[in-house]
Amino acid sequence: MDVQSQSSDELAKLLESDDETIVFSALEALSSSKGRKATTVLANYLVTAPAGPMASRAAMALEVRGHKSCLPKLHEVYQTRPDLAEDIIPILSAMEDYDGIPLVVDDLGVLLSGSARLATLAYLIKCADHEALLDVLLPLTFEAPIPGADDDMRWAIETMLSEANDKLLAYAKELALTVGPEAMTLVQPFLPPESELEKAAPAIARAFVQHLAQKDLIEMEPDSEDALVEVLVVTICEAKSPKGLVRDVERVLLDSAAIEEVYASREDIRQAFTAVTN
Repeated sequence: MDVQSQSSDELAKLLESDDETIVFSALEALSSSKGRKATTVLANYLVTAPAGPMASRAAMALEVRGHKSCLPKLHEVYQTRPDLAEDIIPILSAMEDYDGIPLVVDDLGVLLSGSARLATLAYLIKCADHEALLDVLLPLTFEAPIPGADDDMRWAIETMLSEANDKLLAYAKELALTVGPEAMTLVQPFLPPESELEKAAPAIARAFVQHLAQKDLIEMEPDSEDALVEVLVVTICEAKSPKGLVRDVERVLLDSAAIEEVYASREDIRQAFTAVTN
């Protein structure tokens, strides 16, 4: 049957045929057509198309065409045909459909556990906020892993980190530290090299806290040293000057829930830093 010369309405009728050869020929003809009407016919076909080669061919045609006029219909199909998620999500990705993100996020647990996982991750990497996506994927990968999904989840995280700016990398580091050592191992290769100060800061901060405690210049809450050291490390690395460091550390000591009482003056703080860094 020669279908190439038939109108979009005639081809739509052929899509109702029980003969797969006729349906496939009609899909090919619609794929070759450049009109908006053909786009509408292809999108409408997905409402009832059997999952498998025919639905995939129609979806592929829509992805290649890139006509955003079909997106409202595709949102409708996605919500009513979860069996076609693997076919529809790549279209949303190709068209950079930001409006479709909430639909996918609502089904994220199911999607990441099924055959649409890679398509879902690729779509979210392309269109979703990466900080928010890391917030979900990093804990999920290491705290509640999905069977069989480890490689894909790591690929998604590594893809985002490889494109990340300094702000996102800093957030990823902070998040990984809360998730655990395995997460930090994944994130670490993407972080900028540490300065000499950043490398030395943990040891300086701990020695500083212990020096003040030994001199009875602070009284600490039980088991609170690690939390205080963590805050002081950031303070040390972010200080603009020695004078500013003393002022900032004084504020940390006065505001910290890890400390019960502070007896140290600014001069005591300065002398403590001098002692532990010499």
